[in-house]
Amino acid sequence: MTAAMASNRRALVWAAVGAGVIAGYFLLLEPAVEARARLAARADGLSNRLALAPRAAGEAERHAQRISLGRRQYGEVAMPGDPGQRPIEFNRRIAETLREAGVGAHESRTRPGPVARGPLQVAMGEQAQLESLVTELEFAATPEQVSRVLAALELCPEIAAITRVDLNRAPGSEQSRELSVTLGLETWIAARGGPR
Repeated sequence: MTAAMASNRRALVWAAVGAGVIAGYFLLLEPAVEARARLAARADGLSNRLALAPRAAGEAERHAQRISLGRRQYGEVAMPGDPGQRPIEFNRRIAETLREAGVGAHESRTRPGPVARGPLQVAMGEQAQLESLVTELEFAATPEQVSRVLAALELCPEIAAITRVDLNRAPGSEQSRELSVTLGLETWIAARGGPR
């Protein structure tokens, strides 16, 4: 019987050692392996972000160059203005431009219009209601005067867009170079208070 106990004792010791090894693996080694895997995944993510940083910097530089080129070619664009002030500034700028180009009599009609939802609305915030004012401007001028007017209007920050340019030979001007001009000019205003 002692021999049987001794052999069982040996089996019990090996069973206890085996259970200790398994418990040690799950209590000590497995959490360390999982922590190492998490750290490796985090390090891979940071490494990928660092690898993308030069490319993002290059893209930002290209965007800055495009914006700079647009500013040189078309001038600054003013953000949507106050509904009380912007129409006054807009009409004043149009009148100054026509006067400086030597254009005399002109007619204009202004009407409100919507602004399509897009990046501008996001930049202004959800509480801002954006509207456009479109002025149809009609006058007679020489081709040189028309060129000066268009160039000057393109550089005006208050004028968001020139939406229409119609040039026709002025009636009864078979011998002169005078043109009948119709321009569509747009500016943006920001009426606070959200959608109406």
